[in-house]
Amino acid sequence: YSICDRCGFRYKYLEMRTEWDHTRVCPECYDPKHPQLDPAHPPNDAESLWQARPDVPLPQAQLGRVTSTIQNYMDNTETTFTNTIPTFIKQTEEEILKAVELSVFRKNVTGTSASGNTYLSMPTDFLAPFSLAVLDSSNNYSYLKLKHTSWMRDYTPNATTTGTPLFYGIFDENTFILAPTPNSNFTFELHYFYRPASLVDAGGSGTTWLATNASNTLLFGCLVQAAIFMKLPPADIQTYAEQYTQGLNGLKQLGESKEEREESRYDSLRLPPQ
Repeated sequence: YSICDRCGFRYKYLEMRTEWDHTRVCPECYDPKHPQLDPAHPPNDAESLWQARPDVPLPQAQLGRVTSTIQNYMDNTETTFTNTIPTFIKQTEEEILKAVELSVFRKNVTGTSASGNTYLSMPTDFLAPFSLAVLDSSNNYSYLKLKHTSWMRDYTPNATTTGTPLFYGIFDENTFILAPTPNSNFTFELHYFYRPASLVDAGGSGTTWLATNASNTLLFGCLVQAAIFMKLPPADIQTYAEQYTQGLNGLKQLGESKEEREESRYDSLRLPPQ
């Protein structure tokens, strides 16, 4: 038998019940614990991932992927190496730009010459001309012929010789020279090969064409630069170089074969005669 802690009566031992505060009571005195006496149990906070990375804009994420891929291939995350990766990317982009002629790197701009001024400013991203045309009042195009600067000086020894320009030349890295000197404020249209923004400098503009459409070529070009930087064995450098060359050949086929159309002489890349 057992005595109830609440009423004091005797009950069979097996009939006794234990309350939440460890009080032993009879069945008649048993009082279950009120729910309000239990503290609230808020849900556990979600566990964070180890070394998580926040979302970032696409170009930065794409640059990060290229960077991490190069680090993985080279098995190198050392600070000096990582800080040099942007240089690898820019060097490779420059090589591709100079090795392959792609229509995606063409631009058209218009500008106006000043009457009596034999010079015409180039766009800041200018690399090489395809054509330069002067437009008349009816928007009819007359294409100028590209000549060497010395030839231009022979044609018009005196810059005061004016008229509708027939020839143009690359005077310096920022300026065209026209001959004869414009005798009016002519409108010109320049079709040219331009330097696109680097993936390293893409900022918030989105992405770059090479990083999206020629990612393998860009990667293996960077790996060649990285392997040379790390002074890897020539056989390793050659392996990456072969993959890079294969990618360049594919781009050449795209830009100089599949994209090629019958173009007039002024729509092919123009280099000044020497």
